[in-house]
Amino acid sequence: MVPRCRSRATLGDATGLSFFVFLASPSGYISKNEVNSHKEIPVRMPNKKRHPLLLILISIGILAFNLSCAQSTSTDIRETGQQIGDSMASIDESAGSTGNFALLEGASHTFARLAPREIRGAWIEEILASKAFASTCYGSGFTCGGVNTGSRTFSNCTIGTATLSGSVSFTYTGTGATTCTIPGNSDSVTRIPNFTATGLRGATLSVTGASGQVVTRTNGLAGAAATLSFQNTGGIRRVFTTATSTLFDFTTTTSSAITITGTTRGSRSVSGGALVVTNNISTSTYSSCTFSPSSVTWGSSSCNCPTSGTWSGSCTKRSDSSLVGASLTFNGCGLATYSLNGETESFSLDRCSSS
Repeated sequence: MVPRCRSRATLGDATGLSFFVFLASPSGYISKNEVNSHKEIPVRMPNKKRHPLLLILISIGILAFNLSCAQSTSTDIRETGQQIGDSMASIDESAGSTGNFALLEGASHTFARLAPREIRGAWIEEILASKAFASTCYGSGFTCGGVNTGSRTFSNCTIGTATLSGSVSFTYTGTGATTCTIPGNSDSVTRIPNFTATGLRGATLSVTGASGQVVTRTNGLAGAAATLSFQNTGGIRRVFTTATSTLFDFTTTTSSAITITGTTRGSRSVSGGALVVTNNISTSTYSSCTFSPSSVTWGSSSCNCPTSGTWSGSCTKRSDSSLVGASLTFNGCGLATYSLNGETESFSLDRCSSS
């Protein structure tokens, strides 16, 4: 029987496998469309004495197909979960924490996971030129312009051997506009990222926003009693490309406002609303996922992300628009477990860290 992905990879990617199946049938009666129909198709195996090479080719094709299934599964789980972590770190940054260290570490972690040689040279380079791996971006802190604007600017500074350019802008309205704060009811801050990290061999991580992420005070109380709303209707887009392919391309938005309770780490939590993660790659298994928070809490004063709680919801299959269950649970600072359609994986969130 021709193997097929039983989780999230699609048989539309199995062009190579259908070629091997065609070779296995001397009459060539199995078409690519039949392979893509998601049916188990009996394969007429060739005579072992006459076609030993074909048997080897079939085995290689099946192995490659299984590997493509595993890669699709990992991408669906890990990269979708990373978008939730990025949104949580952005709330922390907008709510008044420095966020600088976490932002830079996040870009570094993404490169390290997906294209490690883009930020690190060969082992001999590490021995002979360790200074190449130092970061000059850590001096790019937040500055308040004094007239309702703030920014974090990166002028071709380095993260290892990668360079970072662009900025994250903050626009304040209300009683704290000139001091870059949001102390009063209805005060707000809009965060708009627009920066690119470029690796040694041309890989890029770009983060852009249209109207940005908006945090608005919904009461004038202080500390743990304060409530705020988080909205991201215009979307934040994160794209990672190498010289040959796009490894991920996601846009994160809110379809309804998320409530933030507490202004500082250690007492902050989020509830209500909905976070939508859209996969912009047309060949992906899932087109989008929608999540809502439950008991999502910053339990540590040194962590920029929640340390407990769950984002749960569903993902929409691109092929037939059916829904499958999905959730991300925080297991401490920077650690999460993501479940999708019955499969579970634990991993570290790039933008979440202690500082």
